[in-house]
Amino acid sequence: MNCWGQPLYFRQSGRRQVKLALPPGFAQQCFAPELAAFFRRYPQLELQTNVSVLPETLSGENNELAVRHLSTLVSGLVCEKLQDVCLMPVCSAEYLASHPRLEDRLQQVAEGAGDQQPVSASVDCCLIYNQQQPDWHKVYPLLGINPDRERAYHCNTSVNVLDAVRHHVGIGLLESSLIGRELASGELISLLAKPLPASRHMYVVYSDKVLLSDDALIVKDWLLDTFGQYPQA
Repeated sequence: MNCWGQPLYFRQSGRRQVKLALPPGFAQQCFAPELAAFFRRYPQLELQTNVSVLPETLSGENNELAVRHLSTLVSGLVCEKLQDVCLMPVCSAEYLASHPRLEDRLQQVAEGAGDQQPVSASVDCCLIYNQQQPDWHKVYPLLGINPDRERAYHCNTSVNVLDAVRHHVGIGLLESSLIGRELASGELISLLAKPLPASRHMYVVYSDKVLLSDDALIVKDWLLDTFGQYPQA
């Protein structure tokens, strides 16, 4: 019920509402900055977003659309690729400057001299893990880091990782499309010259058993058009 005693699905404004589920990082860093442009373009539509790390139910009554990270296509869903995801290990400039052993190790790796230090040696850093992100193992050898020798901070969304990195907690592994502004401003620094391909990519998905409404089709096409070419750092 809303404050006028009306059910929430009843819209006196006459605007039509589309429900979609989004992952937290994408919702905050990519989707939200484009919302004003969406509403200017489609003044007849309203959106209801459900932000969660868990797969939301897709049906005519619940979410019609979702953006999901997938490593393989899922039975029962129509999956349209939104983005090839690339990853970057990043930290704040302040964090890197205050951790000389990490700076030295990165310089050794860049010069091809990383094997001069034993793998077991710590560089006194903190690794920030997103429980939804399975690709950290690709990064350790590229940075010359032994994860068993470093501190760890575990969280469950990319938003948490980004906040921790911004507050100089340590090194986070983030999708490059989520941190373009932070890298451009110099707030964050990438520890690799090139981003890494992720094992999961981003898709717009919907049930293959429920016919999308015309309004949901508009939103789907807008998602693909807007974020299909979203800048990768």
